[in-house]
Amino acid sequence: MTSDYEVKKDGEVIGWYSVKKGVITVTSKKTGQSATTHASGGGANQGLAYMMLQEPWAN
Repeated sequence: MTSDYEVKKDGEVIGWYSVKKGVITVTSKKTGQSATTHASGGGANQGLAYMMLQEPWAN
């Protein structure tokens, strides 16, 4: 089972992410598109998701 976590910018939700079996899936609220990559081993997945949501596919 996985849980979705919100990613916020200036108090507004800009997307969500979930982590399963070492893979992070990030979904943009604006475009509805998702991207995946290896999850952070150090527990920095919130920051990783935020950075991914700044990429062109998410805007």
